[in-house]
Amino acid sequence: MRKLTFLAGFAAGYVVGARAGRESYDKIAAKAQQAWKDPRVQDKVGQAQDAAKEKAGDLTETVTETVKERTGGSTP
Repeated sequence: MRKLTFLAGFAAGYVVGARAGRESYDKIAAKAQQAWKDPRVQDKVGQAQDAAKEKAGDLTETVTETVKERTGGSTP
């Protein structure tokens, strides 16, 4: 996951830096779109979304319990 994040950041920085050359920018943008549409990338995106949703559910429960403990058992 860290490698993917690093590569995405590198690509974004390179695209911004390459704006001086429109042709280079267009090539990079096309490659980025191609990579984004890759089924393997979309599979990882789906996995990340599922993990985030799962963690959000866990955190909601944890926060609710903490609020109840700190407020004497009542929630707003």
